[in-house]
Amino acid sequence: MLPTWRAGSERVNEPPAELTRTQAIHSAVTGEVACVDDDPAVLGVMTRALAMAGLRVRGTTSPNEALQWFRATPGYFDVLVTDFRMPELSGLELTQRARALCPNLPVILVTGHAEGIPQTGGPSFHAVLHKPFRYSELVQLVQGCLAERAELGA
Repeated sequence: MLPTWRAGSERVNEPPAELTRTQAIHSAVTGEVACVDDDPAVLGVMTRALAMAGLRVRGTTSPNEALQWFRATPGYFDVLVTDFRMPELSGLELTQRARALCPNLPVILVTGHAEGIPQTGGPSFHAVLHKPFRYSELVQLVQGCLAERAELGA
């Protein structure tokens, strides 16, 4: 069993309370989401929450592995959700490298650390989601990115 960790009021080793199987959020907007967090417990809950919302999600604890996905299949992913601080590459570095391959890729940065995120001069993010957060917030942000891409025909 995964270790217990709290984000908002949800436990990582359980489905988020607001996303139970009988009350899963479903949207007419679908897409491919790449999800990266070096903490396997956090990654597991984020990917489950997004999948329960009807989204197709591929998750990894390795930013370098995610970068390999973008290199192998540019344009496949519609949204990148990435942690800010990770040992191999930071979320900023991953965003810059992924956008070199997919320039219009929406990115949601997830962080427990506000310091170090560039206010100007760095990559722009669709949103910065501060830990702890509600998983419904993550789902809504991802669905918003997908809806915008669908409107733009991307």
